[in-house]
Amino acid sequence: MLHRLDYLPKLFGLPYLPITATFPWLGPFGLVPAPTRWTILFGEPFNFDGYGPEAADDPVLVGRLSDHVQRSIEELIAQGLRERKSVWLG
Repeated sequence: MLHRLDYLPKLFGLPYLPITATFPWLGPFGLVPAPTRWTILFGEPFNFDGYGPEAADDPVLVGRLSDHVQRSIEELIAQGLRERKSVWLG
C-alpha cells in the first residue's frame, strides 16, 4: 500500500481505500494483493527450567535472557534473508 485514503471511502461506507502500485489503474483488480511466498523458520527451543519464579524479579537476569532471545530471533531473520531469492518467488 502506497497511501491510504480515509475521507473518500467514508462516502461509500468503507473503512479506508488503499492506493497501491496497481490501483486505481487496474480497477478492482488493483486491490488484489500480490502473491507472496512465506517461509517460517523455527529455532532451537529455549530452556528456562533452571530459573525459579523469583528470577523474574532480577532485572539483570531478565535483561540478559531477553537479549539472548532477541539475538536468536535476529539470527533467524538474517538467515531467512540470506536464503531468500526474491520477495515474490521465495
